[in-house]
Amino acid sequence: MFDVLSKFENVKIENETRLSEKDLQFCKEQEEIYKQTLHTYQEFFKQLSNISKLNEEHGQKYGKQSGAYFHKQETAFYYTLKIYDYNSKIYKIREGFINQVCRYFECEHNITINNEIIVKKFKESVTYSDIVEEIFLQLGGFNFAEKAEKEIKENLKELFRHDIDKVVVKGSKVNLNAWFARHDSIWKDYRLNSDRCEAVFKALSHFEDGDCNIKQEIRNLYCGYDNERDQANYERCNIETMSKVKSIKFLKNGKMDIEFESSQCAIKFAKEYCGR
Repeated sequence: MFDVLSKFENVKIENETRLSEKDLQFCKEQEEIYKQTLHTYQEFFKQLSNISKLNEEHGQKYGKQSGAYFHKQETAFYYTLKIYDYNSKIYKIREGFINQVCRYFECEHNITINNEIIVKKFKESVTYSDIVEEIFLQLGGFNFAEKAEKEIKENLKELFRHDIDKVVVKGSKVNLNAWFARHDSIWKDYRLNSDRCEAVFKALSHFEDGDCNIKQEIRNLYCGYDNERDQANYERCNIETMSKVKSIKFLKNGKMDIEFESSQCAIKFAKEYCGR
């Protein structure tokens, strides 16, 4: 039970050359914190187990018989970490290590990782190299940038998978019909559907220059609780910091109208990102 850390010293790191220096440094620091936390809990549990034996011996030695009952001598010892509690703590520590590494790569590279599969696969001797290897397997042969692009396009195409006619190209404009706005019965006004809008915003940002992050101007206009309720969003907003995308307009019937710099851009976006 207490010898699981020995694996850390013998792991051959085969993924280091596949990671950036920033990614690698993050993983190494996460693993070091994990190892030290795990070691502290293991040593604490061993010490408690040793004290528990002394406590039992002392209780028997100085206890007193009273009729049919034997009363052990009490001590200051308070055994707060039973085996069940210990195993539960170790599980949470391991789960936290795996989840944080996965979360880092999701945020840093704009990809989706099924971390539950990784949590179920490894015991407490898991290393960052094990986690990274599983992440690369989930990439399916793509690199981070390719996987991010693939997910951006798939997520937007999914909105129109059952009805591609909801993607309409007219000249330099693309009209998308996927209920991007909805009526809020509580506030009695219209709100943007954040998840669906985000799929379009990521696609437009990537279409502009290959960046997988939503452009700051679009984020400032449409993202966040207050912006989702801003009725000014239902007027056409010019996008000044982008060259391929000229303007965005939301309609209260749930449609989104996007104007591009040219009909060629409109057709290309509708085809590559919307599946038209």
